[in-house]
Amino acid sequence: MVQHAEKTMMVKGRGRRYKKRTMNGIIQLRVPEAKLRSFADKHGYGTWDSLDAIHNKFLTNASDTEIAMCYSAEMRGIAQYYALAKNFTTALGKLRILWIRSFLKTLANKHQTSVQKIATMLDRGGYLAVREWDSKGREREEKLFRIKEVKREAMIYGNVDNPPLTFNYTSGSELLKRLNANQCEYCKKAGGYFEVHHIRKLADIKDGKQPWEKLMIARKRKTLVLCVDCHHKLTKGKLPDRSYLLK
Repeated sequence: MVQHAEKTMMVKGRGRRYKKRTMNGIIQLRVPEAKLRSFADKHGYGTWDSLDAIHNKFLTNASDTEIAMCYSAEMRGIAQYYALAKNFTTALGKLRILWIRSFLKTLANKHQTSVQKIATMLDRGGYLAVREWDSKGREREEKLFRIKEVKREAMIYGNVDNPPLTFNYTSGSELLKRLNANQCEYCKKAGGYFEVHHIRKLADIKDGKQPWEKLMIARKRKTLVLCVDCHHKLTKGKLPDRSYLLK
């Protein structure tokens, strides 16, 4: 956008002093607030004006690592897109507050505890991170994205912001862990026999309108562990909204 201002200052040139506008016809790249508001609404972070955050109900069934990766990927994408904006820090500061509150509320809702306890548990002294352990007892840490990690200098060759490789957590030990949980990821029914519903790729359901499709899109998973009853209803196209099943 082109910046104009009525403020003037005294400058000296050609042997005389004269007034000159401090900002007249200067072109600047700025982050539009309307874009940030739309971004927050699209990802369901909460109310923009009051900064009243809400949790992401579709991610409460995902692992802590997946939740951190999804939130980080979303914020990293918009931060790198506007990396060269003049008002980068001030504009994204408000979005970051709503974003991180929504992240903490999602984990708090999943673990049925308070936001303060989650924030204390994830605090690593200067950054937030979730931890998990593999089958060999080795610890792995997934850091939550920080805006200061964005390289704001002009870049001739940019790096592509690839989406998180969540298939690492939906195959092998992670999928076995979900099966061993002995619970339907849709209706929450425990016990009995379970089956894994899978799709070829997430792009096949990018415009998904069914509740189970929205659940898979939100979790960025191509698999869903279902009880036999839910799986049969899904294949017949008669699977109801999960809000009715969870009552």
